[in-house]
Amino acid sequence: MKSILRDKLDSLAVRLEELNRLLAAEDATRNLDQFRKLSREHAELTGLVGLYDRYRQAERDAREAKDLAADAAMKGYAEDELKNARAAMEKLAKAYTPKQLAVEAYGLYEKFRPEIPGGMKGWGVKGELDLDYIRALAE
Repeated sequence: MKSILRDKLDSLAVRLEELNRLLAAEDATRNLDQFRKLSREHAELTGLVGLYDRYRQAERDAREAKDLAADAAMKGYAEDELKNARAAMEKLAKAYTPKQLAVEAYGLYEKFRPEIPGGMKGWGVKGELDLDYIRALAE
């Protein structure tokens, strides 16, 4: 991905976090016109940022798989895992129209994101990806 596009998407992700804070503020509805404007912007960004988050997770997963593939003992296992993950995600993507994906992307992400161990936080936290569940979502 070109750095200018990545920078723009990063700025949109930051803006979505800001909108979350603004809309959750105690006085958020004091100015209803402003509240509606922020709500519309939030709705527009949510799907896009959700897809970008999935893209970044896929990048991290691919890097981890490449690292595993560099280890001769783990190469076959890593290649199989990467192939299975890609196949499951492609099947899921094909099960929805682009419009449906735009509307439902974050909800799907929440359903199949890797389980994170209790007490762990952050995007870099590793979890277990349930490919069977992803495959079931596509059916």
